[in-house]
Amino acid sequence: MVTSAGNVGDAGTFYAKAPAGGDGVHAVGSVGNLRVPGFTATVNTKSSSFTFVYAGGIPISLNGSQSLPVILSEFAGLNESCAIMDNSTSLAGSLPVIAIRDCYPGDEASYLTAANASIALWYQDTTSPLLATDVDLEIPGFQGLITDEKSGRRIVEAVKAEGKVTIDFSNPQASYIEGDVGGGFMAPYTNYGPDWELNSYVGSSSVGSNVLSTWPLSQGGYAVLSGTSMSTPLTASAYALYMSAKGKKETPAQLRSVFAATATPLHYSSTIKVIDTVGRQGGGLWNVARAIASSSRVWPDRLSLNDTEFFNGTQKLTITNIGPSPQKMHVGHIPAGTVYTRSAGKWSYGDGLVPQNKDQATVTVTPSQFTVAPGQSTTVTVTFQPPTPNQDTMPMFSGYIKFKSSEDSGSLNVPYLGVAAKVRELPVILKNPKFNVPAIVDPTSQGPVDDSATYNLQTADQQPIFQYGFKAGTALATIDLVYANSTTATSFRRDAAQPSNSSSSAADIPAGAIVGNLGTAMWNPRSYDTPGTVTITEKMY
Repeated sequence: MVTSAGNVGDAGTFYAKAPAGGDGVHAVGSVGNLRVPGFTATVNTKSSSFTFVYAGGIPISLNGSQSLPVILSEFAGLNESCAIMDNSTSLAGSLPVIAIRDCYPGDEASYLTAANASIALWYQDTTSPLLATDVDLEIPGFQGLITDEKSGRRIVEAVKAEGKVTIDFSNPQASYIEGDVGGGFMAPYTNYGPDWELNSYVGSSSVGSNVLSTWPLSQGGYAVLSGTSMSTPLTASAYALYMSAKGKKETPAQLRSVFAATATPLHYSSTIKVIDTVGRQGGGLWNVARAIASSSRVWPDRLSLNDTEFFNGTQKLTITNIGPSPQKMHVGHIPAGTVYTRSAGKWSYGDGLVPQNKDQATVTVTPSQFTVAPGQSTTVTVTFQPPTPNQDTMPMFSGYIKFKSSEDSGSLNVPYLGVAAKVRELPVILKNPKFNVPAIVDPTSQGPVDDSATYNLQTADQQPIFQYGFKAGTALATIDLVYANSTTATSFRRDAAQPSNSSSSAADIPAGAIVGNLGTAMWNPRSYDTPGTVTITEKMY
């Protein structure tokens, strides 16, 4: 199965999603397009004019005039750190021009629409920790455009120098933006692994940001879309191309392996030249031509090292020469940047996961040099020494075992990943009064209720709701209603095979303490933006 890794990169690490986390599945990450399809527009000042290229998620549609006055972000009542300065100015009929800095364009767009803006133009700023923006903001009635840094700065300088500047969209010519909008790097929305069994997650990655696609004719006929739902079908089509050239004799696992092992590991960004974590890119950007031409095979296609409490630090890799000539192999180590999955007792989100060249593993490979005859295999032993464990930051370290062949077509990489901490010491139950978890909330207001509240469980709009969340993933969670006067411990054991019933849900709760089981949740991810809920009804017990 080839499937999307997911589009919730801002949630941080340990956010593998089904079905991408299944055994043998090829989860696909997303990479920025090197050439973003777009159109030309003309900037008119008092003394001159010039053209630039913009990209839009859908064909631009303006009511009335095709020429809009430019307003800079500081005059639009907005700054680039996601804080509203002033919302008294109406932005209707104008074009805000905004640098991509500390705030996601999607968040800024919500502020702009509140000020009656229907369109805005973003440009890349090299000082930004954000790597790129996507043109499909998916906000009804609002059009987000992007351009390159050079064009954006030129527009800003024109406004500052001459005051009134307009942009005319009336004569668009097809073109593209190249270079500095995140092309060639991992898209920030790609989900991070590993899963909660500490298995590596993403197999490899493909172009998925700002991809030209067909679209309903009623909405313009085309759209420039982004997501792992764009990179995944491209990967599936590459599988088909590979099999048309090589035949259908290889298993799905072997296909995943050859695409991951011949992929190119990517740096984090153009300014942070550190190899991005395997937790997000897997093997890297796949190359179907290299996959077809490859004269070697390696197994397994990834090494999951577990955490440092149960460290699986000695593993074996077997490389096979399927080419016509002997291959001299040199085996080395390419460390990727380490990301710190937690900070101050909380998960590090999105732009906080900048990889760093420290707290990396050291690797020994035996033998490190050998020759593989055609049709033969050699097995090497790989020994890892993890970085010093840190329970507070939970470093996720990763990298690649590099098989460099005397034949270029025989060179391969095998990604590995581990965590320098004791994962089982993470608390599972999320306790956060700000988000009302865990808590009983009113079915109408969604606000917390006090202990003196009474309920009519026979009436739907009066049935209370229990909200809960998970600080870490859990294979099984049971939610029980217990008698108020019962005495229970703060934690219990429960066998996953033990059936839930009205008299007993947890294995070692005192007999008679449970009124009934309200719900059972299995294979739960950690909570990110939505709590779990159970509506308490009379029929539950």
